[in-house]
Amino acid sequence: MLPQPPSPDPPSDAEPPRPPAPPDPRLASTLAGRYRLLEVISVGGFGTIYLAADEQLNQRLVVVKILLEKAAADEWFQRKFQQEIEALTRLNHPGVVQVFDAGTLPEGTPFLVMQWIDGVTLRQVIKLGGLPLERVARLIRLCGQALAAAHAQGIIHRDLKPENIMVRAPGTRDEEITLIDFGIATIQTTLDRTPAKTKVAGTFTYMAPEQFDGQPVAASDIYSLGIIAFEMLAGVPPSQGKPMFEVMLMQREGTWPKIAALRPSAPLQAQEVLLRALAFQPSDRWPTIREFSDALAQALESPEREATMVAPIVPPEPERPTPPVPVPPPGGRLRWLVVAAASLVLAGLSWTFWPLLKPVDTPRPADTARTLAYSLQVQRYRNGQPFGQPYPLAEQVVFADEDGIVLQVELAGHGYFYAVNETADGRMKLLYPQEGHPLQGAGTVRLPASGDIWFDPRDRGEERLWLVWSKLPLDDLAALPRRNTAAVAPPAAVKYLLIPNAQKAVGAGRTVVSTGGNRLVWVIPLKHQ
Repeated sequence: MLPQPPSPDPPSDAEPPRPPAPPDPRLASTLAGRYRLLEVISVGGFGTIYLAADEQLNQRLVVVKILLEKAAADEWFQRKFQQEIEALTRLNHPGVVQVFDAGTLPEGTPFLVMQWIDGVTLRQVIKLGGLPLERVARLIRLCGQALAAAHAQGIIHRDLKPENIMVRAPGTRDEEITLIDFGIATIQTTLDRTPAKTKVAGTFTYMAPEQFDGQPVAASDIYSLGIIAFEMLAGVPPSQGKPMFEVMLMQREGTWPKIAALRPSAPLQAQEVLLRALAFQPSDRWPTIREFSDALAQALESPEREATMVAPIVPPEPERPTPPVPVPPPGGRLRWLVVAAASLVLAGLSWTFWPLLKPVDTPRPADTARTLAYSLQVQRYRNGQPFGQPYPLAEQVVFADEDGIVLQVELAGHGYFYAVNETADGRMKLLYPQEGHPLQGAGTVRLPASGDIWFDPRDRGEERLWLVWSKLPLDDLAALPRRNTAAVAPPAAVKYLLIPNAQKAVGAGRTVVSTGGNRLVWVIPLKHQ
């Protein structure tokens, strides 16, 4: 595919661009003489997570976790960082992320090198309305197997949530999971498995009651996995939209929402299995996490699901105005006082340990979603002259010799837009931007800026046009050759960036794609026959 020489872009009436976030000073540096930091994946309460390339092992992609400066000054954080290294070193299971290396920076800050997982988080997999029952059964069973291996080594994860479960080959028959982020894991000795008092840490939505007392046990992971299973089945966690004191009351009394009300096709036995996993007392839950995950998987795979379909969904009663002064019911004054006092205590804990509790709320789409729309216009040529009228296409395109195309991309929000051409033999070059890192506002990009992109009769096969709409600049994409320079074989870091992650909707001659993350990646196949 050969782009015509571009002309200067026309002036845009879009809103003035926002200044980019300051770059991380560590990016592009090399740790321990071998790990070149490529991109910031996330910044948490403990450390910064980077994607890196191992320059001593053929640029293999790895994940590097560096303890934050403020955390490095805290003895508890230092101890937890070393325990994470110990925990991952103990474990040798395909469902648990592997640790490759560890060390310290010249200033003494510790770092950890781990396996890079080629996949998505379970959070990205869960859909509104829930996942197919058979898929939930498979994923829960895989999680149970990985956690059972950890518990056998005396390791309690303590921060199970969809963000810490990676799904490899999602949606395929080869789908697998990998547990990540053992940053606040508890390690028990072989001789002493009694609960040890520790700081309150975790994510509120998925924390077992005993974790608020700083006494996590293996059954705490059973509770967390039960909440995750509920969310996979219903599409939302059972505490969605409920105030803190009401969630505490549900925990204590076991008055959890019924799965059948949110997912009528779920078997009744699945509700019973989940209720036991969510019991208030750890001793009342399943004896082991493997028994829980196997029991739930078997219930979801049961053929006797039809009986649950007849259960009607009872609409909630309309809200009644709350009296200005709450009056406890007769005989219930003690329970009312206990719940009120517990709410105050938990509010105090939340204030003290807010950086560790990491509350999970469903983000508003306007805050996180990235969206673009595109359309393709095809102009046929014969002997170098236009042949017929141009026509629009919204999806995959099959081209004949000398066909030319124009791509129009409408961008929503602010960020950095890249268009990359991948040839049939896997080489790449940058079609947009032609220079620098232009920060785009809401507006339209035309590719090419003038003329059209045409197909050489000597070059046949399937090419790809990659569209990337990122909140942050992507130096590895910007480093690809541009204009009339020959395409090159891309480095591993570019292949990592070009993993499609968006969902599409087609209509009115254009395709709209969106994703919930900071980087949208979409690919358009271009077949030249």
